Amino acid sequence: MMHNFPEAPEKRRTIVFLNEHEMQKCDYDPEMGQLLLDEELFVISFPFTGNQANLPMALQNIKDADLIRSDSVLIQSPFDCDVYEEMRAAPNRYALDKHLYFSTFCQLLGAKEISVKQIQIDTNGKSSKISVDGKRSGAKLNATIENKQAASFQAHLSLIERYAGGLPDIEAASKYLRAKKLSNDPVMRSLLEKRSFSNNSLEEQELVINLSQEVNKNMNIKAQAKFKSFASLKGEYNTESIQKNEYTLTVLVKF
Repeated sequence: MMHNFPEAPEKRRTIVFLNEHEMQKCDYDPEMGQLLLDEELFVISFPFTGNQANLPMALQNIKDADLIRSDSVLIQSPFDCDVYEEMRAAPNRYALDKHLYFSTFCQLLGAKEISVKQIQIDTNGKSSKISVDGKRSGAKLNATIENKQAASFQAHLSLIERYAGGLPDIEAASKYLRAKKLSNDPVMRSLLEKRSFSNNSLEEQELVINLSQEVNKNMNIKAQAKFKSFASLKGEYNTESIQKNEYTLTVLVKF
């Protein structure tokens, strides 16, 4: 199937590596064959036998990240169509990516300090809020998280960032938003507009930013529902077993 690898990113938001036995069953099992008809999902037979010397960028990145595994499900990054992550790790990984991009965006706008004040974590319908004590060096969280994925997110989150500060580079910031496909984020759009004024410029703002809305759009729920037909996938990737963490940050930005 490698000669059919789609160039269009929207046709490969999810990539599945199926073992040969499961691939063969798709030919005669109508329910399993439905997975191959999903317009946003692309299936690759494992072991991988494509031309290793001239891979599409997306597959090269997957190979370099050692993600070519039997019966693995990969989710496309909402910020870079050639970057993928294993489905279980994708929500946390891409939420952290968005926080990084937000910080870089604020840096381009001339920020002096970016500090996380509160983390809200919504997990399978349950919500918890964690306040952050940023007064001491190496800011600490005032609560612990039992959820292992959420705890990993907490550990990798940069709570305070300080810069020299400077004049906003509006053109560079705008290009950066487009490059990361974040032009539709209302918080970032608003911040860009407010920092565009040279007179009475913005000096400080507290923001609430959703880190999960983009990746949630790429999580193919319809495809996950079909995984139950596959013995190798149903235990790992069904809709019930995937923990759904949604992260929202309250952030104070000083210019």
